[in-house]
Amino acid sequence: MIWIKLSVYLLEFSSSGKSGGNLQEDEFAYDGLFYFISPFVIFLIYFVYLKRKQRHKIISWIDKKIPEVYSEIVYREIQIVLAVAMIKRDRYLFMNKRSRIHGFMQANYEGKKLDTDEIIDFFLDAKIPVMDLVDWCGQFLTYEQKLDTFSFLSQISLVDTELSDQEKEYLLFLIQRLKIRDQDIAENLADRLFERKNKNEKPVLGYVRYYLVLELTEKASAREIKEAYRKLVKKYHPDSRPDLSEEEKRQLAQKFHEVQEAYDVLVNV
Repeated sequence: MIWIKLSVYLLEFSSSGKSGGNLQEDEFAYDGLFYFISPFVIFLIYFVYLKRKQRHKIISWIDKKIPEVYSEIVYREIQIVLAVAMIKRDRYLFMNKRSRIHGFMQANYEGKKLDTDEIIDFFLDAKIPVMDLVDWCGQFLTYEQKLDTFSFLSQISLVDTELSDQEKEYLLFLIQRLKIRDQDIAENLADRLFERKNKNEKPVLGYVRYYLVLELTEKASAREIKEAYRKLVKKYHPDSRPDLSEEEKRQLAQKFHEVQEAYDVLVNV
């Protein structure tokens, strides 16, 4: 009600003030305008605050360390985030892939309401800690849940019926990290993922060589990968050995680039 009275007063004052007015009346008008506008500004700031607060609570663990215990809600949230990581590797038919995520969650989760759209929108523009999320799955999920997650992500990648190189690398990484058995992978997908001469040959995963470059085993954690990278960068950096010949420096630089590629793939997958 006070806003209405102030509005009427300001309108009357502006119309009568055209013929003159003193400084005191002008100051009172500005004060009235300030009190009139302030509630709107405060409301706008509070509204933005609430939206931002809500956005930072779309995932129960966002901006915090991933929980070190299992819960169904965290499991499903991680599945959605990993699916977004797949979409970011090939955004063709994005809306179809988004619908597939919705359909999967509706069919497989009946607990606390998931903010699926908010999660997708947020992580489309945010860095996704894929290594940490997959390691969480490896630690807390049963084999059936791991296989379910892998199958879900492979369905997202094949919505457009094609498998890009980045999607292929991502799926190979999941197979290696989650220890998915060969016989549990759909044959049509296995043919696209594995390079082998015949169906009975054991597949060679492309990611294994990256661990070998960093002088690690396939069970290495994200922390161990970073430590090995720092150690090898110092060892193979071309500027670290000015006494070498040009040919030796070239070989050292090649090794340095291999270390850099292995680290980029394993950490930023």
